[in-house]
This record gives sequence, structure tokens and C-alpha cells, in this order.
Amino acid sequence: MNKVKWRLEGNRAHRSVVISLALWMLAGCSEDLEPPAVVPEVSVSADWDDPLGLSPLTVSFGCVSVKGEQPFGYSWSFGDGVTSTLQNPTYTYSNAGTYQATCTVIYSNGNIGQDSILVPVVLDTAPQVLISANPMVGFAGLEVHFDSRVTQGNGTMSYLWEFGDGATATTLPAATHTYTSPGIFQAILTVEDQDGDVGIAVVQVVVGTNSQPVVVAWGAPSSGVSPLQVQFNSEVVGGDGPFAYLWDFAGQGTSSYANPMFEYR
Repeated sequence: MNKVKWRLEGNRAHRSVVISLALWMLAGCSEDLEPPAVVPEVSVSADWDDPLGLSPLTVSFGCVSVKGEQPFGYSWSFGDGVTSTLQNPTYTYSNAGTYQATCTVIYSNGNIGQDSILVPVVLDTAPQVLISANPMVGFAGLEVHFDSRVTQGNGTMSYLWEFGDGATATTLPAATHTYTSPGIFQAILTVEDQDGDVGIAVVQVVVGTNSQPVVVAWGAPSSGVSPLQVQFNSEVVGGDGPFAYLWDFAGQGTSSYANPMFEYR
């Protein structure tokens, strides 16, 4: 062991003692010193084929470890209570949600490294479609504006309108169509989302001909003794139904039926 020498020359004595002690400590304790610990580094990755991330979603995980002492031990937690000891596992999430998947690496010297990644899983739903038509009733030459509202579904939507008279329209959530012939038409909108799920809605449009109705009316018996019950009947030719009726029984009463019975007194 080196001896400590004191030299009383002002402040120089103190510095000499400190330097001598430091040299003594390094010389006597060098065999017990350990190299500084290497800080573990872990990097994880997650890949899946579905661009929408719909459930059930199969994910391929990767875990890379550097700057640690081999051999490595791996432990994955997928964020839903399920674990794995593989370095690069594949796992399927059955339910929608956002999961934090974590890879823990255990090194041979007992050090631990970790890294996590978030996996968003989206619920796969079919489009729910509502449509409207304005107006819904009119005469031939009727221009109808159709509109729609779509909820749920996933990703980009495509639209197919079928107006019930052979005409169609695509790509738009709203459409306008002119009915040139009378009839009762079922307008159908089919909506398909990005992963192929389909929703359908239907609305009815009634188109008539704009013509004057011709009415024939009669009653029996045509004469008799008071009180006299008469059965009246009517027949309508042409016009655009449905029809509204108003009978006037010579000031004694009225009726809104097509074929009423009335008693004269």
C-alpha cells in the first residue's frame, strides 16, 4: 500500500492527500469493479392484412431486442388477458376494441426490457339504410327527389338506385328521377360498404294519369211511398284514384260513401 505523505505547503497539502487517496483506492479495489450495465432496448411491430382492421382481426407481432445479454426470454401480453412466449406470435382478436400489446424481454443477467403497441380492432357492421322520396304521389311526368341516410357499415360506401321502371343510378347517396308513365313503383337503394356488407331500403312512388273522371250514378227504387229507402251506386271511368265521394240527397242529407243507402221521408 502506498503511504500518504503530507507536505505542508499551503493549500498544496490538501490536494496531495486527495490525489494519493484516489490512487490508493483505484489500486486496491480494481479487482472488484464491474463494467457498467447495458441498457436493454426492445422494439415491437404489429401487422395485419385488413386495411379496415375489422373483427375478427388476425395480427402478426414482432419483437426485436438489442443491447442485451443473450439468451433472451420473451413474454407477450395481447391486452385482452391472453399471453404468449413466442418471439413473433400471431394472434386473432375476436372482439372490437383498442388493445395494448406488450412484449417483455428477459435477459440472461435478469434485466428486463419492454415495448408496447396499440392495436385498434373495429366492429364489422352492415350498412343500415333509410331513404325518402319527395313527392311520393303525382301524375305522369313526376320528378321525384330521393335522399338517403346510412349508419354503421365500414369504410367507403357504394350506392345503387333502382327506380322500379327499369332506370338506375349509381355512386351517389341522393338521386333525382322522372317517372314518365303511370304506375306503382318500388324504388330500391342498395348500399355496399368497403368489406362487402350490404344494406337495402325501399320506398313506394305512385304515378297516375292526369285525366278527368267520368261518373255514372243510379239508385233503386226510383219511386215509392215515404219513407222510401233507396240504394245508390256509382261507377267512375278515367280520372286518377283514389277518389273522394260526396252525395247530396236533394237537401235532405249527404254521404261520402261510393255506394250509400238513404231513406227519404
